[in-house]
Amino acid sequence: MELKIAIVDDEENEAKDLTEQLKAKPFGFTLTIKPYNDAQISELLNEEADLYFLDIDMPKINGITLAQKLNELYPQALIVFVSKFDNLIFDSQKVNSLGFIRKNNESYDLDLALRKIVPYFKNEKQEITVKIAEIITTIRVKDIVYYEVNGNRLKIFLIDQTSLELYSTIKEMNNQIRNLAFLQISRNCVVNLNYVKKITKETIVLNNDQELYFSKYHRQKICQSYLAFKAGK
Repeated sequence: MELKIAIVDDEENEAKDLTEQLKAKPFGFTLTIKPYNDAQISELLNEEADLYFLDIDMPKINGITLAQKLNELYPQALIVFVSKFDNLIFDSQKVNSLGFIRKNNESYDLDLALRKIVPYFKNEKQEITVKIAEIITTIRVKDIVYYEVNGNRLKIFLIDQTSLELYSTIKEMNNQIRNLAFLQISRNCVVNLNYVKKITKETIVLNNDQELYFSKYHRQKICQSYLAFKAGK
């Protein structure tokens, strides 16, 4: 799996040093790292990355302002702020980010940030393979809204509103996915909690307003699992 990283810093040597440190870390992904200076912002904004390391104090643009622009263009992008000025950690809290790295303590702070980053991307980029009519198909787990079984046929419903049907069981699919975002709400249905809008007395309502039914006796457990998932995001 590939992880695209952008490093934005007006000091070339600082960007090179962070690049070397990232390459030495045990990501478990193929890293594609591209440095930018503060005169290359237009280029940066036209090239989406998975993860951005932004220097806050740059002559041509403030890293906080840049983060806000990136959030508008790429809402799923993750941001880590970098600065030689420790007091800018307070400014960095104006934008949702995964961490703040002090340049005078870069290695230690980077390790702390990676404790959040690596598990996130392992879930974000997780893929499974399924066999459909003798053809092996790869699916991104994050694209699965829910799956349900009817007899010996399992149907997977995807975020693009398409579906895939194969011979399998709920247990086999659960064992392959093993993702905390997925909750079994009945004997024959498992839903991705990322796509749940609300829970009623007997249904889970998805973001597209589709309803999935469950036994009212399981409602308390489902609600508890959903609330715990939302709290941990």
